[in-house]
Amino acid sequence: MFLYTTNTDSDDLSVIDAKARKELVRIPVGGSPRGPVKFDNIKMFGYVCNTAGNTLSVIDQFRNREVSRITVGQAPRGLAISEDGKYAFVSNSGSNTISVVDILRRSQIDEIGVGLNPRHMGVLPGKNSVNVCFWGSDVVVTLDYSQGIQNIFMAKAMSVGFDARPYSVAIDSLSGRSYVANTMADYMSILDDNTGKELTRIPVGFGGREAVLSPDRNYVFLSTEVTNEIAVVDLNQNQVVHRVSVGPTPRGLVLNPDLKELFAVAFPRSPAMVGARNSVSVIDVSDPLKASLVDAIPVGQGPCAISMLTR
Repeated sequence: MFLYTTNTDSDDLSVIDAKARKELVRIPVGGSPRGPVKFDNIKMFGYVCNTAGNTLSVIDQFRNREVSRITVGQAPRGLAISEDGKYAFVSNSGSNTISVVDILRRSQIDEIGVGLNPRHMGVLPGKNSVNVCFWGSDVVVTLDYSQGIQNIFMAKAMSVGFDARPYSVAIDSLSGRSYVANTMADYMSILDDNTGKELTRIPVGFGGREAVLSPDRNYVFLSTEVTNEIAVVDLNQNQVVHRVSVGPTPRGLVLNPDLKELFAVAFPRSPAMVGARNSVSVIDVSDPLKASLVDAIPVGQGPCAISMLTR
């Protein structure tokens, strides 16, 4: 089981052995990579956005090297792979567009004008749709491609509140709900993907970056970069029941259910920030109510996102 951190300031990816908690290698990519690495269905190649280069890097997972770059829109920051594994959807924050990339041909086949400053997204399983956070528009938009990849349309736009700035979304396909981390608000939004309405807001702390659902679907772990914490949200009570102090300015999260560990990247850029800079915080979540920091793994500079690959 491997972890991949996207290191924005050193223009590379760190590959980590999750069980040994050890960085194995760094893979050079394009300028200012952003967002988590996403993998194809057969787990042979990974894809990551290069914000400064307007490209998508293609990573050979077995040889641990970049093998290609795909030109997309301006300042790409996040992506999702369609369930059939044929296409990548890329959020271009600089051009306010979504690129549609043919993975097999490694080329952009369409670029769709959308809302302001799209960020991270998640696939809605079984619906041929993706939920995209529009940071500049304060909405989460469902893009539907069920009528064919050439006929993508906006099925719904779900507001999360004025100036909330939604950053990323975790999708629970069983309940039909999406959990949204809002960067400029002190709450997490819960959306009903069926009705397109915001159901409730849960106070979590200012500066939400990423939400991760626990395997039993009873908890959400959410990074709050302003308070340098991971908030543990009980979804039965709709409130924070525990907090874990982690490395400075936590952003991306990924959960390893086998090891019962949560991994959070520390992305400090201010010299005044202290703690485990440029590292991955390891949090024991075997008991969410007693979750605690147990280790820190040094990685490249400016890790902003993290993902996991199981071969």
